[in-house]
Amino acid sequence: MELQHYFEPFKGQVAKLSGFAPGEALGQQVAFFKGASDWFGLEGIKVVVLGLDQQADLLRYHLYALRGFEQTAWLGDAGNLKGRSLNDRYRALRDALSWFRKRGQVVLLLGGSQDYTPAVLKGMADAQTQPRVNLAVADHRFDLEPGAPDLSPQGWLSYLLQEEAKLLGELSILGWQRYLVSPWQESFLTQEYAHLLRLGDLRGKGFDEVEVVLRGSDFLGVDMGVVKGQPLFPGTVAPNGLEPHEACRMFWYAGMSPRLSVSALFALPEGQANEALLGAEVVWHFFDGYLGRQPDYPEEESGRYKKYLVPLEALDEPLCFVRNLQNDRWWMQTGVQAEDFYLPCSRSDFRQALRNELPERLWRFLMRRDEIRQAGL
Repeated sequence: MELQHYFEPFKGQVAKLSGFAPGEALGQQVAFFKGASDWFGLEGIKVVVLGLDQQADLLRYHLYALRGFEQTAWLGDAGNLKGRSLNDRYRALRDALSWFRKRGQVVLLLGGSQDYTPAVLKGMADAQTQPRVNLAVADHRFDLEPGAPDLSPQGWLSYLLQEEAKLLGELSILGWQRYLVSPWQESFLTQEYAHLLRLGDLRGKGFDEVEVVLRGSDFLGVDMGVVKGQPLFPGTVAPNGLEPHEACRMFWYAGMSPRLSVSALFALPEGQANEALLGAEVVWHFFDGYLGRQPDYPEEESGRYKKYLVPLEALDEPLCFVRNLQNDRWWMQTGVQAEDFYLPCSRSDFRQALRNELPERLWRFLMRRDEIRQAGL
C-alpha cells in the first residue's frame, strides 16, 4: 500500500514562544512526513497526528509552539488527508487507520467533521484490533436525522446505527445539552442502550465519570461545539458547554486510557486563532496523558487489586468488584460465561450494588449485548 499518496505534508508556519531554549518546543520533537514513503516505516513513532482539513494547520501553528516532553522520537505528523471527493477521503482514512493500527500506533485526528467516524471504525475493524468498537462521542447535541439515514455531519450517527451497526459495540455520548435535543432523538438512543451523560450529569456526578467511560472506549470523537463559546446558531455562540479546562481534562483521560487507540477533535472553527489555540492546548493534554499511560487491568498475581463480592437478588451469583489499590479505579465482572471480563466502573456502582440494586452500567451492557445477539450482528 503506497500511503504517501494519501497525504499532503504539513508545510505551515509554527508560532514561537519566548523563553524556550532550542529543542524545547514540541514541534522540534516531531517526525514530520515530507512526502517520502520511508516515513511510514520509521521505528519508534507511537502516536500519529493526521489532519482531515486545512483547519488542522492553524491548530498545528499553536500546538507545535508549546512545551515539548522529556521523551523523544515518539510523535509523528502525517500531514493532511488528500482526496478528490469526500468518498475518496473516507476510503483513504479507512486505509490509513488500518495501516497505523496494525503497527500498534495511536492515531489523533484533527479537523473535519464527525461523518468521518464510520470510516474510522471500518479502518479499526480492517486492522482486526477492534472488530466491534466501543465509541465515545462528546457533542452538545445528537447528529440524528429522521427518515433515511444520511452520511453527513448532521446525520452520521443515524447512518452508523442503521447501516453500519455491526461495527459498533457500546456507545457513550458525553456533554450533550437536553434543550438542543429532540424527544425522539433521546428516545431513539435510549432504545439503543447508549450511555447518555448530559452536561449536567458531568457536573453533578463528577467529571471523573469521563475517565470511567474512556477507560472502556476504543475511539473518542469530540466535536469542538461541545465546548462553551463555540458557534451555535448563525451569529451566536453557545452560552453553555464544557469549560476549556474540562475539555483539556477529557483529552488527558483519553491519552491515559490504555485501551483507547484513536481520538479525534472534529469541527474546528474556521480561521479562528483563539479557538485553534484552545484546540492546541486540548491536544497537548492528550499527549501528556499518553506519556503517562500504564497497563491497568485486574490481575490477581500483581497484588495491586482487591476483590469485593456483593450478593444481589437480581443475580444468581454475587457480583464481583475489583479495585486498584494504587489509583482507586474500579471494575466489575460481567458474568457473561465465556465472554466474561471486567467492565470499567466507579465506586458509585459498588455502592449501588451494596443497596441491593443492579448497577445501571452493568444492566445497560447486558441489554446491549443481548440486542446485538438477537439482531445477529
